[in-house]
Amino acid sequence: MALPSPFFAAFTAILILLLSQKASCLLSSKHNNVTDQQSLLSFKSMISGDPTGSLASWNNSIHFCNWVGVTCSGLQHPQRVVSLSLSSLDLSGVISPAIANLTFLRTINLSHNKLRGPIPGGIGNLHRLRVLNVSLNSLERGIPDSLGGLTSLTKLYLFNNSLSDNIPSTMGNLASLSLLFLHNNKFTGSIPPSLGRISSLSVLALTNNLLNGSIPSTIGDLTSLTSLYLSGNRLSGLVPSSLAKLSSLSVLDLSNNELSGSIPSSIGGLASLTSLKDKYKKRIGFKDTSNNDSVYR
Repeated sequence: MALPSPFFAAFTAILILLLSQKASCLLSSKHNNVTDQQSLLSFKSMISGDPTGSLASWNNSIHFCNWVGVTCSGLQHPQRVVSLSLSSLDLSGVISPAIANLTFLRTINLSHNKLRGPIPGGIGNLHRLRVLNVSLNSLERGIPDSLGGLTSLTKLYLFNNSLSDNIPSTMGNLASLSLLFLHNNKFTGSIPPSLGRISSLSVLALTNNLLNGSIPSTIGDLTSLTSLYLSGNRLSGLVPSSLAKLSSLSVLDLSNNELSGSIPSSIGGLASLTSLKDKYKKRIGFKDTSNNDSVYR
């Protein structure tokens, strides 16, 4: 029998190598897909109430990419969960720490439910995450320091919960953040000066908490800021003149605090400012031209 030619032998070797690599990728992909499915099932197991039956489809008879509220990626990372959106479904229970194993998540929206307990610290390892919305629930304890590692995060909605403790200084590491809504909680301590490092921030809402101390002068470094809501806290001291650097600011709400002195007149000269809510606004000759006199809720 004739021996195979060198060309045929080389071709066979390359083919075997390619097939083995493909098999390895398939095994890895299968493992990752299984991990995503198991993580979702763990999430479901910690939901104690689902009155509308929204998670009834979450079973082995349907591929998990077709489960209610689950979106998977396309060709680049097939069958990896990139979005978990379960808003306004009247779900009760706690958020499973297994959510941190959904490493391709870009969006988490669990808003307007009845979830309680803490925000899992492992969410801080989801480095692809861009939107985190767990507002309008009954979540407790503090913001995990680890959330400061979400450098791709652009929107963070934690409002209308029962979150407490200090706002961690690590929040200043959220370099891509544009919207930060922490209002209507029970946060204590002072406003972290590190928030002044988030140059992309356009809205900062800290209304109706238990924050004390002075307004950090570093807030004046947020040159992209259009709205600043600090009302309904226990803030004291003078209003920092550095706020006059916020040239894009249109709404400033400092009402219902323990601030002293007058608002610096330079703040009244901000060209974009249309609403200034504070008992001192008449002292700087500010004319409120806004039609909406309500605080963001």
